[in-house]
Amino acid sequence: MQSHLFITQPVDNAFKKGGRMSWARTIRSVARLPVCAAGMLLAGSIHAQDYFGSSLPGTMCHADETILFACDTRHAKKIAVCARAVGGSAFGDIRYRFGTDVRTELEFPSRPQPLDTYATGASMGDGQRGMLIFLSLRQKDTTYSVYSMVVNPTYQHDGASESNGVLVERAGKVLANIHCEQDSNPHAGMLSDKKLLGVAVPLSKQPLSIFPQFRPTP
Repeated sequence: MQSHLFITQPVDNAFKKGGRMSWARTIRSVARLPVCAAGMLLAGSIHAQDYFGSSLPGTMCHADETILFACDTRHAKKIAVCARAVGGSAFGDIRYRFGTDVRTELEFPSRPQPLDTYATGASMGDGQRGMLIFLSLRQKDTTYSVYSMVVNPTYQHDGASESNGVLVERAGKVLANIHCEQDSNPHAGMLSDKKLLGVAVPLSKQPLSIFPQFRPTP
């Protein structure tokens, strides 16, 4: 399968007004949601994945997987990072997928591999009220980093903004920064699970190239 490449776009949604709620508020909101109704048919297959203990149809994750990250992009494309329990870890097998409801254009790895051979991630701050969390998955010389950035201008979260997407880099060069459609309600809350970064997945000490202001938090 071929990698997906888009024209690199500026991070233009990071500080827009009227943004989305913080991760903590998102998690609380998701916890109050009822379990989604089963039976959504997507091109002959049923996708109803686990997200904070609830069934969430409509992503590229499979029925026995946990959604770490999922969103819709322009042109009816979808991005998903999905985890499956392996070897006593809920995140023992992590896979990146890109495509549409009817066709997976890119998926890797094709079978379980040690996470420390292709995955890293981190939660970083900008020294003020901004937080960035990301998970990077490497396929040969290309790295796909899904991210969620939240900026809270006030302690009350008034005017908070959120930007989600995937950064594609090859040999240190940015190939694309694909933004999630915020109206599609991106799902990134599971990236903050305490058993993921620094436990199942090695911590990264390097900030993402497009967000140099974010550094590892103590």
